[in-house]
Amino acid sequence: MIGRKTLNAEDPTIATFQQGLAMVFQSQGKNDQAEKWYKKALIIRLKTTRLDHYRTAEILANLGTLHLARGNYKEVILVYQYALKLSEKVLGPEHPLIANCLNGLGVGYFKLGQLERALSLYRHALEMNEKLFGPRHKSIEVTLQNIATLYVKQHNYEQAEVLYEFAIAILVENLGQTHPLLVDTFKSLTGLYRIQGKFNETE
Repeated sequence: MIGRKTLNAEDPTIATFQQGLAMVFQSQGKNDQAEKWYKKALIIRLKTTRLDHYRTAEILANLGTLHLARGNYKEVILVYQYALKLSEKVLGPEHPLIANCLNGLGVGYFKLGQLERALSLYRHALEMNEKLFGPRHKSIEVTLQNIATLYVKQHNYEQAEVLYEFAIAILVENLGQTHPLLVDTFKSLTGLYRIQGKFNETE
């Protein structure tokens, strides 16, 4: 590769390339390849951490999503905790990457059955994104769905329904009525209607 011939093997530019390659592999569902390249990038970033803490945290967050997809929830928590610590150190208390880490960390705890801890993290992420982007920005939709799913787990169906409906409204408002992201949210809401016996709503 050209980068390897013209740059030092530990140059941050190479890490940026490796991270981008990993993201491509992850988007294609090639998780083993993605993990390989994320780790290569991470090794370089950790050696140059004073130069680029943000990128180190970003790669860790990427690895967190990879572990989520694989169901490695203990790894999810470890990775996101580290990413969160770095992000807060470099970016301050409020930043989209921090909200992303809080949300990912919440999913990890949710999957391990620690619902109250997950809910606290979700709420923190939601509050941060609302402050950064406003209450109807598309960035808060994922967290709304996560909280709604948690409420379903707790049999708090009315609150879950409100949040799913709000998430759908935000998606439609920001992305239009035919966006693919709507499909999963509609499925979740329809499933909730069935749980509550609201069969007319599913039609």
